[in-house]
Amino acid sequence: MFVPQYPEIEDLKEINVVPFVDVMLVLLVIFMATAPLAVGGLTVKLPQSSINDQKPPASPPLVVTIKKDGKFFLDNESFNAPDLQKKITALFELRQAKAVYIRADKRVSHGRVVLALTAAKQAGATGIKIITEPPKRR
Repeated sequence: MFVPQYPEIEDLKEINVVPFVDVMLVLLVIFMATAPLAVGGLTVKLPQSSINDQKPPASPPLVVTIKKDGKFFLDNESFNAPDLQKKITALFELRQAKAVYIRADKRVSHGRVVLALTAAKQAGATGIKIITEPPKRR
C-alpha cells in the first residue's frame, strides 16, 4: 500500500517565533515611551492655570504629591516634612537632574506647599515646578 509523504507538513511542526518577538519588541518600545508620562498614582484635584506653557520633562521627574489632608507623598509613599527633605536628598544622589515637580491638591493649605518647596530647596533642587491643570478649551 502506498502512503504519500508530504514534506511540507514536516516543516510545520516548528513554530516560527520571529513574528512573536517582533510584536513583543514593539510593545516594549510603546511601554517604555509612555511610562514616564504617567505621573503618580495618587488622585488630587489640581488647581487650574490660565496659561498652558507646561512642557513635558526631559527625564522622569521627581514628583512630590500633597493630598488634601496635607500628607506628602513620593512614589506613593507617605512622608512628613523633615523626612521628605531627607528622601529627596537621597534620590538626588542617584539622579543627574535635580528638578522637583509639586502636585498639590487645590484644597491644601498654602503652608503645606511652602513646606514642600522648602524641603526641595534644602535638598538641593535646582528647579522646582508646580503642576496645574491646563486651561479649559472654549
